[in-house]
Amino acid sequence: MSEIKYTYKHEDFNLNSANDYTLLLQVNNSDFTYAVVHDEKLMALAERCNFAELAKPALTTDELTANYREVVVGVDATGFTLVPATLFSPDKTTSFARFLDVNANEKVFAQELDADNYIVYKTSDDVVAAVEKFGLNQCAHASKGWINAIAVSEPVNTTFYVNIEQHRAEFLCFKNGKIRLYNSFDYSTADDLVYFAGMV
Repeated sequence: MSEIKYTYKHEDFNLNSANDYTLLLQVNNSDFTYAVVHDEKLMALAERCNFAELAKPALTTDELTANYREVVVGVDATGFTLVPATLFSPDKTTSFARFLDVNANEKVFAQELDADNYIVYKTSDDVVAAVEKFGLNQCAHASKGWINAIAVSEPVNTTFYVNIEQHRAEFLCFKNGKIRLYNSFDYSTADDLVYFAGMV
């Protein structure tokens, strides 16, 4: 829940070696965070950068325009639903999107979340326009990595996992290694957070 902006650069960080690096972006409507990694080593990190930098980089020009080996973009969802893999097919995405109350200024994406679930989610046109230059096929639901990291750690049935970040809380639990519940709530006060946690 920290409001502190943090930046880091490893002493060996050199964008002349960018073709060996992977750029990871996490983008929402107001800001973005980027990390550059190489062989499981963090080379650079900047949190909560100005959203306008994505369209017209000034402070992050070198980091955002380098020729990376791979770029992965985590897109923040303004709404989502999970669909069992047995029910999902790409031609039904529009039908599932009806559960999301999609506005005219939003786009819908669908992708496999794990072996049992697809996630259908919406995000703003502004976010889509900002990340399009990296390739929309490089985009993933922003929490997919967090969910998969917990899934491979053999989660126990009695544990709730909570990710709290910038006035949003995500709750996740598993049963017998499969997602039992995943949901997120926006909150503005600590009382809101306690309420949502208690309800979950």
